[in-house]
Amino acid sequence: MGVKPIGTVASMTTIPSRIRFIRPAIEAVLAQTVPVVHIELNIPHISKRTGEPYELPDWLIGLERTKIYRTDDYGPITKVAPTLLRYKTDQETYIWSVDDDCAYPTNQLELLCTVHDPSKRRILTRYGGELKSDGTVQFWYGEGEVTMFEGFGGVLYPPGCIGDDFQTYLDFTSANEYCRKNDDIVSAMYFAHNHIPMYLYNRPSDDVPYMVTGWNDDANLNPLSVSGWEDIYKKIFAFIKSNWPVGTMLHNDRMCDVTSDLRATLNHLRPHIVQEFQKFRAGASADGGYVMLDALHVGQIGYSIGIGGDVSWDIEMGERGLLIFQYDHTVDGPPATHPNFRFHKTELAVTDGDEKLSLLSAIHANGHVAHDDMILKMDIEGAEWEILDTISNDILARFTQILLEIHDLGRLEEPDWRARANRVFAKIGATHACIHVHGNNWGRLCVVGGIPLPDVLELSFARRDIGTIVLSDELFPTSLDFPNNPRNHDFFLGGFRFL
Repeated sequence: MGVKPIGTVASMTTIPSRIRFIRPAIEAVLAQTVPVVHIELNIPHISKRTGEPYELPDWLIGLERTKIYRTDDYGPITKVAPTLLRYKTDQETYIWSVDDDCAYPTNQLELLCTVHDPSKRRILTRYGGELKSDGTVQFWYGEGEVTMFEGFGGVLYPPGCIGDDFQTYLDFTSANEYCRKNDDIVSAMYFAHNHIPMYLYNRPSDDVPYMVTGWNDDANLNPLSVSGWEDIYKKIFAFIKSNWPVGTMLHNDRMCDVTSDLRATLNHLRPHIVQEFQKFRAGASADGGYVMLDALHVGQIGYSIGIGGDVSWDIEMGERGLLIFQYDHTVDGPPATHPNFRFHKTELAVTDGDEKLSLLSAIHANGHVAHDDMILKMDIEGAEWEILDTISNDILARFTQILLEIHDLGRLEEPDWRARANRVFAKIGATHACIHVHGNNWGRLCVVGGIPLPDVLELSFARRDIGTIVLSDELFPTSLDFPNNPRNHDFFLGGFRFL
């Protein structure tokens, strides 16, 4: 939703050798475009790791919008744990944990607020991924729910997110030598155990890098393996999972259910090839083009549902001798004409109504009831779900090829949405096999159940009786694909196999 949280307090700690140099980090926090009320510094008296005392520099004492709290030393988690405890019963204040050795860009908190939704009690992070059963982490970029977060990009905690067990958990973990070395996995395991969702928002662009400048020159997706932390994470994971009294199953059961259901749903889209036909690209080499089988003939009927400002696919089909019946209630006519176009300023819907027509009614009105080798292309900005969920298998079976743009896949984390997607993909899969997948990079890249997934997918299906259909070993995108947004890289989907 992008609503700015009301009343955000920043939280930080440091180490004795660094406390003299943290002023740029503090000033960067206080200069955010989404302002914090103040910053709270959790400063122990003595470092348990080195035995050194903390000496407060003169410039820090009395610094404007800066509060200093002398706390116990819990290790790196000291940057946020004492603050969370101070605000434990506060139901209004958000806590933004920040690191002391990075001067954040002034929009760092604003980027997290891009996905802030006050109706959802969840932790927001700039960096994170999937915490696996062996304690390793698969880092993602994009947007979606995760089971692990990294704190160096800043983490925004919602009000009242800790329970009565937090102090006990803090004492328990800070007594372990490995837990005292890293706060991220310790924190994430606590919140996963208590079913507090963690949500990643990190969509790299030319002006918003994956990693904060100065942290990881490679900006790769697995900083643990290159920084030597992977073995420590495994030891922390094993210690907490085995010894935390009320948390012997420290994992997010709901997330595991999401991942299992999602893999089964996406498996309906596992790509195949049709041995008798080659694929080709029809239409524009960016947005508006589709990959399909070269199995067309003159006089064949095509239905183009949703044309907007691009009819490059329609024109190529017309040039090949197909008759294209276009339906779009949002435009007065196609942006380009062709003798084989039949345009209708009508909305394709579930049922007939004022300026609305179901696909079945359109087929009857056009005299195509007897045709069983038609082509369907549909791109109607999310309205496809309801139509595909209610359309009969008999109607789908009349089309030898179906080309779809499917929207809002980021919502697959929602059980009802996931159930409908499974019904739709299973229905199509009963008569057709998926032959091509491509992510539309005008949309966002989401992470749902630990699986990176474009929010918008372009899907091509071929009817199962069109030829010999076998599983594909292609990697997507292929040479037939182009970025919908040529200014950004295409989404890499790999083999798009999930089971």
